[in-house]
Amino acid sequence: MEHKHFSHPHGLAFHQKKLKSEKVCSGCKFPCYEQTYVCWECNFFLHEQCFRATRSIDHPSHPAHPLNLIPYPTYPGGRFYCDSCSEPGSGFSFSCSKCDYDLHLHCSKINVVSSTSSIPNPSQSPLKQINHKCHPKHVLHLLSSPPYTQGEYICSACGEDGNASVYNCSICEFDLHEKCEALPETMKRKDHEHQLILLYSVDQALTTADSEFTCDVCFRIIANNLWMYYCKECDFGTHVNCVMAKARSQMEVVLEQNLAAQVELVKIQNAVSLSTARANIISSFYGGHMRRYY
Repeated sequence: MEHKHFSHPHGLAFHQKKLKSEKVCSGCKFPCYEQTYVCWECNFFLHEQCFRATRSIDHPSHPAHPLNLIPYPTYPGGRFYCDSCSEPGSGFSFSCSKCDYDLHLHCSKINVVSSTSSIPNPSQSPLKQINHKCHPKHVLHLLSSPPYTQGEYICSACGEDGNASVYNCSICEFDLHEKCEALPETMKRKDHEHQLILLYSVDQALTTADSEFTCDVCFRIIANNLWMYYCKECDFGTHVNCVMAKARSQMEVVLEQNLAAQVELVKIQNAVSLSTARANIISSFYGGHMRRYY
């Protein structure tokens, strides 16, 4: 049985079982697993919740006008910037064309939370709460902005900065990007025969003789407290953000190392030249005074 959706010209089949390979929802741009509407001809996929998203909403963040569901950005650059999380988007959005106001689908479910408060205030609006295996002691609250005065956070999964929506544990100051919270427990790379398992710390992959792990895609060290994808059978692992990236060649790594060494050498040479120049100035100054004294 085929289902029609206004965003796509072809009928969509409802796929209940887990998809054989990683797919991305054409609506929210998050990974699809099961309960997915599919057009195999176009590689078009929609989560069930994205398929059933309402066509128009009244949102407290933009009370002047209703927000309409738009299947793709209408701006010249082919993307929009969410007025809730400030992150770009290229899929579905709730938009006000009169005001150029746009929200990601997932951000439309979050009301604005004060960024100066470190504890979610449930009296403001019902925030999404989840229990996650990576942080079993406490629930994580989905906030529309970081709960810190500096307005930023470091994701505990990938180690990168964030300044928009965040899954937060205020007790532990534990933070996750939305995209990292949604990472699947297994991933499959085309260049590796086995599935990679998501580990919540590099320590789980280290042997007693190891002290650090090098990503087999980018060849950079993965910090021990970060998440990684790992194949135990092959001792193959990647950063979570490298898991679907093209592996760099050894030549690229060598060139990068040589360039870094050259940059460091130039820095040392500049520091030596500066020190020499300062020494000459001081010597000239005191030498001149000594000659005048005598």
